Amino acid sequence: MMRRYYSWRPVKGAALRCTHVAVLLCSLSSYSMAAPELPSAASLQTHATGVFLNSRGDVLTAYHAVQHCTSISTIKYRQVVPATLIAHHERHDLAVLQTSLQPYVSATFMQAAGSLKKGQPVFTQSYSELQRMEKRGQTLYNAVITADRELSMLSDVRPGASGGAVLGASGLLLGMVVERHIVAPRPAGKIMLSRPTGQLDEQAATRVRAVAADDIKLFLRQHHIPFQESDAAQLGHLQAQAPRAATLAVGILCHEPQ
Repeated sequence: MMRRYYSWRPVKGAALRCTHVAVLLCSLSSYSMAAPELPSAASLQTHATGVFLNSRGDVLTAYHAVQHCTSISTIKYRQVVPATLIAHHERHDLAVLQTSLQPYVSATFMQAAGSLKKGQPVFTQSYSELQRMEKRGQTLYNAVITADRELSMLSDVRPGASGGAVLGASGLLLGMVVERHIVAPRPAGKIMLSRPTGQLDEQAATRVRAVAADDIKLFLRQHHIPFQESDAAQLGHLQAQAPRAATLAVGILCHEPQ
């Protein structure tokens, strides 16, 4: 059985100031004579990743990736559109953006509580990497859960993956990536997985941490943001996870103050 949670509120307009990086975004979405000289949306390097939550185009992402932005834009289907921050949770590092994008399909959360298991294979990847991923249709999973009570994973995702979906074997959303934390030679802080220019210490043993679905769903209910949940499989047995992840994923562009 699938449950849908709805809320009703007027859609607010979102304005994007055409300054610096934002000039490029405004030009891509207009009929400016200069547009042909600018890079296409497909070539833009995204700052972070998001996940479609519902049919009206709300996008879940990591709060740290958009917290200090003077303007935010989202990329999907070769479209660049402005986004508005409508809800956030600083401690859980969660944010929801309102966009005008129309998703083909939105995420379905795992309904059962406490469904995370150590050794469970999962799939997660950044928006940018999903766009250029070879043999995407053959990739079942690329990470594994390393703890029973939290969503910590062995994964090679790089900066740009913050806000990315963590999908279980049935295509259900188990959580959202927020950071990489160092576990050896001793616990030594965390590395936010936004800003693709960030550097990782290749010698350190690390785990990727994600916010679990139960915490995300509670946050969404508190802010009356619609989503759907189910225990019914969204994909067939041994069906590739990567194409579904690519359909759900949204690119995030952040313009920060100088």
